[in-house]
Amino acid sequence: MIHLNKHSWWIIAVVIALSVARVSTAQNTPDDQSVTEALLEAINNQRKISNVTYVFPNADLNVVASIYLNDYQNRDLTNLGDLFLLADGQTNLETLLGDTAYRAYSQGYWVDLVPIITDIPPEQVLNFIFEDTSASTADRQIKSRRMVRSGETRLPLFIRSYREVGIAYTFDSEVGRHYYVLVFGSQPGVLPIGLTDPTEPARLRSSTTSLNLELRLTNENTYGTGDVVDDIRYPGTARLIRISSDSTPQDCPTNEFNLPPGWSAYSNRIDYTLQEQPGFQIVYVQFCDPQLQSIMSAVQIDFAPGNVTSQPTFHPIVMQAVSATQSAAATATAIAPFQPTIEAILTATATSP
Repeated sequence: MIHLNKHSWWIIAVVIALSVARVSTAQNTPDDQSVTEALLEAINNQRKISNVTYVFPNADLNVVASIYLNDYQNRDLTNLGDLFLLADGQTNLETLLGDTAYRAYSQGYWVDLVPIITDIPPEQVLNFIFEDTSASTADRQIKSRRMVRSGETRLPLFIRSYREVGIAYTFDSEVGRHYYVLVFGSQPGVLPIGLTDPTEPARLRSSTTSLNLELRLTNENTYGTGDVVDDIRYPGTARLIRISSDSTPQDCPTNEFNLPPGWSAYSNRIDYTLQEQPGFQIVYVQFCDPQLQSIMSAVQIDFAPGNVTSQPTFHPIVMQAVSATQSAAATATAIAPFQPTIEAILTATATSP
């Protein structure tokens, strides 16, 4: 078992090795996908309690998390080094993201990295994180990259400016350690959305037997007034939304006090009723900021009334369309690619760039 001096966190980021019962390698160790799904749900449950917008799984961030995880497993537990760099001592988070399609803001990536190597099992690790965050900054055992490098005082798990997450996990029976890597981020022009059941409001769903769901929305809280990247202007914080089964955007309303039919003030949670017809349905949300710039997002769900649905996981196949200031003289559109299902996201095998 490794014991850390609490003042040496800045050397290796964080390695937690508390005196808890180790998980049996054969019978009690959950599979990696189940753990990552449970972690996502637990994080979003806490964000719900704090009235913070949810984070949604992202394929690129998951690949980067997996690269870090594989790198950590190949290190000597007694000499881990700097966990914010790969073992080569040079490759950092930005380098890895540069090899993906993840989009940076004009002043760089808005991302953070939380590495945890511990003998604490998954069913206890979130409780420990919650307890650790209540400690004074100097006494915390879990610190993110931005906390160490930039003097941030809070973990990204519950900060509203982060909208997406990549999670990698495994248990190494040879060393008796659980490895967790969480990469949080936001990118311009991407506002993920999802559907949850009121009975399990923190679990993002791709299928349901219920007509009545909750629509969970994000917002641009990183660059509140918008941003310009490669001559494309991305909207800022949305004030108005429009929910529809039609992907065609409308002009943003110019008068917030006299809204056209279908438009309403932004909220991060909306009661939503599916159409009664069984099968796949797509819900579109148009977001508008005060500068009349808009983003279109979408989420797909399989409505199977009276049937046993598949495991209620989330398919972030969300369309992301960005429209610049709506005028005949100046418009621009950027489309982010559709993302794979969460099964692919959470079990992706990382390969070094």
